[in-house]
Amino acid sequence: MFSTRSPCTITYAVLLTMPSCCKAKSNATRLALSSVNDSFYWRSVEAALGVVRSSVYHDCITHFEHDSNYSLNVVSPSLNLNTSSSFEIAERLNNKRMLVCQQLILVDNNSTNPVGRLASTAGATAVVMYSDTLSYLIDKKKLKRSEHSKASATESKFKYAALKGSPLFIVLGRLDQLQLHHNSPTCPQGLKTRHNSLKALGMLAVFTFHPDLYAQIYIDADAAIIDYAPSAANYLGLSLTRQVDMVATSNWQGPILANGGVLIFRNTVRGRNALAAWWAYRCLSHDQPGLWRAISEMWPGWEQTKQEEFWADKTPGVLNYVMRNHELLRQRVGLATRFPCEGVCGWLFRKTGCLLEPVELPGTLLIPPMPFDPMGNESNGTVREMDALQHYTGLLYHDEAGQFICHTDNLGAKTCAPHTKNKTSERLQRKHEDRASLLCERCVAFIRDVLLSQKRCEHDRNNTIVKACECDIALSPEYMLLQNESKVIAMCPTCLDKELRRFEVPL
Repeated sequence: MFSTRSPCTITYAVLLTMPSCCKAKSNATRLALSSVNDSFYWRSVEAALGVVRSSVYHDCITHFEHDSNYSLNVVSPSLNLNTSSSFEIAERLNNKRMLVCQQLILVDNNSTNPVGRLASTAGATAVVMYSDTLSYLIDKKKLKRSEHSKASATESKFKYAALKGSPLFIVLGRLDQLQLHHNSPTCPQGLKTRHNSLKALGMLAVFTFHPDLYAQIYIDADAAIIDYAPSAANYLGLSLTRQVDMVATSNWQGPILANGGVLIFRNTVRGRNALAAWWAYRCLSHDQPGLWRAISEMWPGWEQTKQEEFWADKTPGVLNYVMRNHELLRQRVGLATRFPCEGVCGWLFRKTGCLLEPVELPGTLLIPPMPFDPMGNESNGTVREMDALQHYTGLLYHDEAGQFICHTDNLGAKTCAPHTKNKTSERLQRKHEDRASLLCERCVAFIRDVLLSQKRCEHDRNNTIVKACECDIALSPEYMLLQNESKVIAMCPTCLDKELRRFEVPL
C-alpha cells in the first residue's frame, strides 16, 4: 500500500507497472471547462486550465542515464510510451499534446529490473524544465559560450534534484494548432514561434497535477546548476512577510525587468494567476514581454493597460516605472521589507536599471546579477553573501563563481566551467592579473564616462527605455553613499594606480 503523501516505489521494467496512487488520470476522464461569458476570460487561470486538462498528459516518469551517451527514458502508459527515442515521443505527441514527466530516482541500479522512487511533492519545491523535443535536452554539443552542453546542463538538474530529494519534472511537446490560431486582443500580429510561452503553461500544469507542491524553480535547457548548496526556498524565504510569489533576475548586461531563463514561482493563487496571464499574453517571437506584463499585474495600483493594447510595444516601460516607483508600490500595500533598495542601491537603480541589492515588490522579488547580503538592511555589518540566482559574471572578473545557476545565454557563462586542468600556477596567476586589469579598465571607464559626465544610462522615448549602459560594467565599482555630503564614493579596488581607485561622484 502506497500513501499519496509519501514517495512511490516503482519497478523500472521493460513495461512499467505503476502503483495506482502514482497513476495520472486518463485524458478521457478530463472534463473540459465550460466557456465563460467574460471579456477577460481569455487571460484567466480557468482558460489556461482548459488547455492543460485537454492537451497535457502527466502519467509519465523519466530516468536520466548518467553515461557518456546521455539518454533519457520516458514511460507513459496512456500514450503507450516506453522509449528513449526523441522521434518516437515527438511522433506520439504529434505537436498537439504535451507531456509532464517526473524523475524516477533509482535506488538500486545494479539489478536487471532496477527499483526507483518518485520524490514526494508534499510541501516540496520542484525543479522544472521544458523542451519541445527530448533530443534538445540531451544535445552533447558544447554551448557557444561555455564548456557546458545541454546534456550536461540536464544532468546537473537531475543530479541536484536527486541530492536534494526534490521532485523534478520535464515538460515536453508543442501545441502547434493552438499556437497557429492564437488570437489575443493584446497580440494582433500573432505568434512568430510555436513554442512561445509553452513553459508558462507547463509550469501551470505541474502545479495543477501536483497541487501539494510548495513552489517550483524553472530552469532553461541551456542553464546548468553549478552550486548544489542553495535551494529555491532560500530565495523565497528572503521576504520578511513570506509574501513573495515570484523571484527573478535581470540580465547581466542590458537591464530588463526579469529574465525568463531561471524563475521561481510559489504555488499560490497569485503565482498561478501570473503563470496563466503570462501564457495569455504570448506574442511575436519572445515570451519575456508577456512575463513582464504578468508580473506588473501583481502590483496593486499599477495602471492597467487597455486589453486591446499591443503590449509588446510598451513593455520596456515596466522597468522604467519600477526604477522610479518601487517605493510607492510598497507603500500602497504597506509592505515591510529588508530589501527596499534605498541609499546607493536606489541611486544606481534609478540611473542604470541595475540592482546592487534585491528589491522587493508586492508578490515579486528581483535579485541582482551578483552575490548579495541576504539580511539586506537588517545586516549587522557581518559579511555574508548569497549566490546570485543566475547571470553573475563570475570568473570573468572575479575568483568565485558566485551564482546558483549558470545560464549560458551570456558571455559570462564561458567562465562557469573554466579551463583549469593542467595549468601551472604561473599561468593561473597571469589569468588572475588579466582579469583584475580588465575589471579596473571597465570600472574606471564607467565612472568617468557615465557617472562623472552625468550621462544617463537610459532615457524615455515613447515610454520605452533606450539603454546605453550594461550591468556588468555598472556594477563593477564598489559604492558608498555619503548622504550628508551629497555624493557617492565609487571605488575600483583592482586598479594598481592609487589615483584610479577612488572617485567622488556628486548626487
